[in-house]
Amino acid sequence: MPQKKTSFKLRPLDIALTVGLLLVIGAIIWGGLNPNTVTNPNVAGVPEADNGTPVTTGPATTGNPAPDFTLPATDNTPHTLSAQKGKVVLVEFMAPWCPHCQDDAPEFNKLHDAYKDKGVQIYAVSATTFGKDYRPPDVKPPITMQDMIWFRDTFNVQYPMLFDPDLKASNAFNIEYYPTVFIVDKAGNIFGKYLAEQEKPLTAENLGAELDKALQQ
Repeated sequence: MPQKKTSFKLRPLDIALTVGLLLVIGAIIWGGLNPNTVTNPNVAGVPEADNGTPVTTGPATTGNPAPDFTLPATDNTPHTLSAQKGKVVLVEFMAPWCPHCQDDAPEFNKLHDAYKDKGVQIYAVSATTFGKDYRPPDVKPPITMQDMIWFRDTFNVQYPMLFDPDLKASNAFNIEYYPTVFIVDKAGNIFGKYLAEQEKPLTAENLGAELDKALQQ
């Protein structure tokens, strides 16, 4: 004869396994809904607003006009991107606390020395709301011009470093990672976008080859 069902009772082990399974499922769902939480080993950070929300607005596509900006350098001299038409412009979007940006500063100095007399202008633009002492999750000092001056002097930067505390330029260029490099051609159009990748790092040699192509247009 069929047995009568007894009342269902969870054992402690059953409870532990069930909770663990729910946590795993929750983590999978959360990762799918939030792909930007995955850490990329080749990038140092994502621009964030003060509330920690990634700032990514506005497209900037190869072949289209580069979004214009006017920003002060560390000597308070204003620089306007559109005023550089007739030159090739390399724009590095960076953060003073970013270790990759710090490591790459000598490479951009090499580019500056090699191309300053060939019609190339190099800019570094701040693309973070946090200063040089930023240490997530607890230490979040707001960026100041002094942070950019510190970076300039500490890493002997030879090209203009531009201060953009409101992220207007980085938003317009849709910056997602540090450092991100754009090359703008002589007509003011975006020639290319370059990220720090394992197979093609942001070296003077690699970026110099791209500058040569842009100069030949």
